[in-house]
Amino acid sequence: MNLMGLARLFVAASCCVFLRLDHAQGSTFAIPPDGGRQDWFLDMLQALVDVDGPGDPAKVGAILGVTFDKTVVTTSPSFSEHWGRSFERDEYAPTTKTWLEPAPLDYAYAGYWHPDAADAGVTGRPGGAPRGVVNFKYFESKRFGLPQGPVDIVAFDHLRDDSEVHILFEGIDRLACITLDDVKSHFPGIEHVEATDASLELYAYYPPGREDAGAVLTIYPPRGRCITQASVGDTPAFGWRYARAQNRFFDCLKQAAAQFCGSHPTDRQDTAFNAYARKRCGGVDRYYDTEARTNQQPAQKVDLDSVPTSCSIP
Repeated sequence: MNLMGLARLFVAASCCVFLRLDHAQGSTFAIPPDGGRQDWFLDMLQALVDVDGPGDPAKVGAILGVTFDKTVVTTSPSFSEHWGRSFERDEYAPTTKTWLEPAPLDYAYAGYWHPDAADAGVTGRPGGAPRGVVNFKYFESKRFGLPQGPVDIVAFDHLRDDSEVHILFEGIDRLACITLDDVKSHFPGIEHVEATDASLELYAYYPPGREDAGAVLTIYPPRGRCITQASVGDTPAFGWRYARAQNRFFDCLKQAAAQFCGSHPTDRQDTAFNAYARKRCGGVDRYYDTEARTNQQPAQKVDLDSVPTSCSIP
């Protein structure tokens, strides 16, 4: 699954509540150094992707050396948010001037940025932004009451209520010229993901998982030499508990396929199989709600390709 389909256009809205979050002291990354900014910035990304709970602004602020204003948004949902019966988006902006500058709201298109961030017409990047300043967007999106689709849709196993945290950086080249070779050297386990009809080419680094959530660092290849954009995402759908529940759900689907398709060996039973599988297995929520917090990694890696979605798949 492309985590939480990670297509997220988060826009400005009215009906917002402001809260002041006063913490974040003694940060290593409060002020960029005069030299060695490439390693400094990559170390900062490492700290963010490794932190346990990036949805906690106190933890993120402690890393970045900032305090945040919090804006609670409940109107004007993004494309991904409008699928739920309701949503809440918590947006965080630095309270004081720093090397991080709050980005225009249309930057918050996590996972689908244009790779050439220097084009102001594409990303809304302000022209003539000062050197050393990086645009920044930090928010958590919570969706409630997502519908269950048929099992032949990639996102069929989403939780009915889900959440995602995104920490976005744009204009990194104004701070330092960091190449893809620098990124690969710093994150030796980073994975290259080819472009598809629905997503751009990217590099993804996954740190060791956690019980209730998991993180990913995403880097988009630039057209030039220096990377311009990076994002840190975190969601329960990358956590060990979710993966264990998902494996149990998939096992049920496989058993359902074996029983149903043995009596209906044809590729024209998709609708009937979907109805049978949903009745027998429900959704991943059934397994997630009953999955105990054991802090154990899943026994095997989830393989979406092995999950039957119709009788036409062996």
